Amino acid sequence: MRYACRAFAFGEIGLNSYRMLEAANIIGFSCPDQEISDALSKLQRFAEEEAEPVLLEATDYDLELLRMEDGRPITPFLLSILHNFRYLGDLSSLNATRISLKDIL
Repeated sequence: MRYACRAFAFGEIGLNSYRMLEAANIIGFSCPDQEISDALSKLQRFAEEEAEPVLLEATDYDLELLRMEDGRPITPFLLSILHNFRYLGDLSSLNATRISLKDIL
């Protein structure tokens, strides 16, 4: 929940994209391709809108593919306490349940 509250521009990947967009605006770069220009405008609007942190609850995962953030296997004890995890498989956000932090907090 802390990460979701602090994240904007859709986490680290979006933040990097947004920072590059800011730099492009500072140097006056204009995109000649309309499709890319539209995508950049969408990124900027998304990053600058009012934040609405959410959690995505996935239930269609294989526990054997779940690891500690550093790649170590997870023990039952580690599952019982809060940690950052890494999933080695594919997860679809389309199948995840969206939980608004406004509903939790």
